[in-house]
This record gives sequence, C-alpha cells and structure tokens, in this order.
Amino acid sequence: MAKKIQIYTICMVLIVFLSSCSNSSSNSTSSISTTSKPTNTSPITWSIQGEYNLGGRAQNVFSGLSCYNSENCQAAGGSKTTNYLLGTSDGGSTWSREPVPTFLTKALSGGGSVGNLGDISCPSASTCYGITQHNYNVTFGTVTSSGLGAAIISTDDSGSTWKLVTTIPNTLFFNSISCSSVAICVAVGESSSSTQDSAGFIAYTTNGVTWTRANVASTTPELNGVSCPTSTHCVATGSDLSSNKSTVLVSNDGGKIWIRSSLPGDFNSLQTLSCPSELVCFALGSSSSSSNSGNSGTTGPSVVVKSVDGGKSWTKGTPLDASDSPMSISCVSSSECFMVGYSSQGTGASPLILETQNAGTTWSTIKVPGSVSVLMRVSCVPTGSCWAIGGKSPSNSSSLIGTFTTGYILYSKGN
Repeated sequence: MAKKIQIYTICMVLIVFLSSCSNSSSNSTSSISTTSKPTNTSPITWSIQGEYNLGGRAQNVFSGLSCYNSENCQAAGGSKTTNYLLGTSDGGSTWSREPVPTFLTKALSGGGSVGNLGDISCPSASTCYGITQHNYNVTFGTVTSSGLGAAIISTDDSGSTWKLVTTIPNTLFFNSISCSSVAICVAVGESSSSTQDSAGFIAYTTNGVTWTRANVASTTPELNGVSCPTSTHCVATGSDLSSNKSTVLVSNDGGKIWIRSSLPGDFNSLQTLSCPSELVCFALGSSSSSSNSGNSGTTGPSVVVKSVDGGKSWTKGTPLDASDSPMSISCVSSSECFMVGYSSQGTGASPLILETQNAGTTWSTIKVPGSVSVLMRVSCVPTGSCWAIGGKSPSNSSSLIGTFTTGYILYSKGN
C-alpha cells in the first residue's frame, strides 16, 4: 500500500511539473510578436489647449517644442516674416505669447537678420536653447561674424528674455538640438561641402556659452536629429537625400568624438529620433520597399527603427501605412512613445498621432480633435504628459504642409 501511495505521489508531481512546463512554454511563445500596422485601439485621448490664429499663411509655425516637466514647456516657430515664441508654466492651462527680441522679429525672407526659429531643447524649467539661421553681417551684442549660417539662442528666465548665444561660421543651418543639462548641449545640421550638396556638422557646448564644432568626416551627410539622454551619450541621425542613404553617429563624450554605426540596408533616410535612455532609441525613417512617399525627403512608406544598445545597431519594424507621414517622435519611457505628423488621403491631409506602449511592437492610431490638419512636433515627459503642436493648412492640402492659417497645441495626460 505504501508503494502505491509513493507511485501516486510521484505521478502527481510529474503531472504538475509537465503542466507547469507547458504553461511556461506557452507564455514564452506568446510574448514574441512582430511590429504591426497601427490599429484604432488606444484609449488615450488628446485635447486642444490653445488655438493661435497667426494671421495669413505662416510657414513652419510651431516647428520647435520642448517640455521639461508636466508644467513647463516652450514652443517656437515662424512665418516668412515673423518669429513666434510661446510658453507655459502651468501645464498648458495658459500659453503666453512671449516677447520676441529685436534680432528675432523678422525672418530672413522678410528682410530681417535671422531665419525661422526651429527646434528647442529645455534642460530645466527656466533654461532653454533654440536654433535658427543668422545673417552674420549684422552684429548683436558681442556676436559678430560675416556670412549666413547657423545660430544658437537661449533663455534662462523661462522665455521672458532670449539672447543670441553664438553663430557657427561656414554653415547653413541647424536641424536639431538636445541638451542633457543647462550647460551640456549638442546641435546638428548641415553645411556646404566640396564633395556633396549638403554635409553634416555638429556643434557642442560644455558651459552653455562657448560652442565648438566637432570634427566629423567631410563625407557625413546632412544630420536631421540628435538626442542626448545623458551628459555623455548622444545619438545623431541623418541622410543623403540624393542617394537616400542613412547614417547614425554615436558619441560617448558629450559630442566631442563621434563614431559611425552600421545600419542594415533595407531602410533609408533617417529623420528625427528620441532616446528615452542611454540604451534605447527610436528613429523615424523610410523603407526602400516602395515608391510611396513617407517622411519629407524620403522614399518608401515611413518606418520606425529601434536600437537597444545605444545606437550601435538598429532593427526595422514593419512599414507603416503608406499614407502615414510621421514627422516627430518623443518617448515617455523605453516602452511608451508617441509619433505625430499627417496622413494623406487623396489630395487632402489629416493629423496623425500614433502610440506604442510595448516598445514599438505595435502602434495604435489615436483620434485627433477636429480642425487640425497636421502636427509638426511632439514632446513627452516621464510623468506621462505629452504635448503636440501643429496647425490647419489651407484646404487641408498635403502639398501645403507647413503652411498654416491657424496654429494648435494639443495635450494628453497619457495613461
């Protein structure tokens, strides 16, 4: 009888063990999936915080946006003749039109001394840096040079006053800026080159005042995006529009020295990116599998590429819908990110917001409030709050993206 009990006990243990193994195998298998096209399943809603009728057709309005925390954000942009600065210190309940200093009041095409304000990076609640194009033949303060090129502006009082920090000789303009602290920033852009139409260049600072041009190869194509999740680690992306070949550069010393990463050959034209941690980065590019239009200046449908080793290597997700053209990406964390842009349906355009909560495995389409036709930038903070900026294009035409009659700011509290 004792032997029968022992045998029965052993059998029951084996059954439980085998059942456990089966469940473990099943769970392991179900956790492996591939990136899918967007679906309308996200419960997150966005609302309009502010509407700014800028009067007439304004180009590149709200092309810069940076939120330091859930209370403080800065937005910037400009029409053909005027620049705009907006700020909030109460989470967007109120947005204030900030005074634009004399040297920013008119864009170059309007006879002024600067171009349109572009990207912004705010490393603290009060300190922000912005990028623009500057006519060096005009002197402001102690900054004097000759020619036309990239420039850095800054504020240390939450946008109440802005100053021209520096100009970068022999350049065209900056495309992106990222600051990991009030003193440490990296900006990337493009300049002329004897070997190509546009060559990439990088400038960095360790004190917020003196900017130094980094030594990168002359064959580096124009650089479109940069993200510095720490004071030492930065990733920059770019592309050669004539060949649609992408490039990724990685720095581990705050922007002084850059190393080119290897990329798989089945995607091209990397644009903007977001690195929520030192290891994880998401970048927007395009697939070479189709002739459909994706991001501006790219071929093939848009695609999100991801790195989990600090930008050293990248993997490509499934291309998004051919009509979707995301223009900006920002991450709450390494698993939750948002993309904004526009979707082209026939001759019209509609706003686009895509969200992932599983590190890019799947992306969901989020309903956007009416009136908006395109979203240019998105900025998220670790608490889960996100803001997006854009506007309404005449007749909602995708051919007039960046030409707005009215500017909008959208807000989401996230989950």
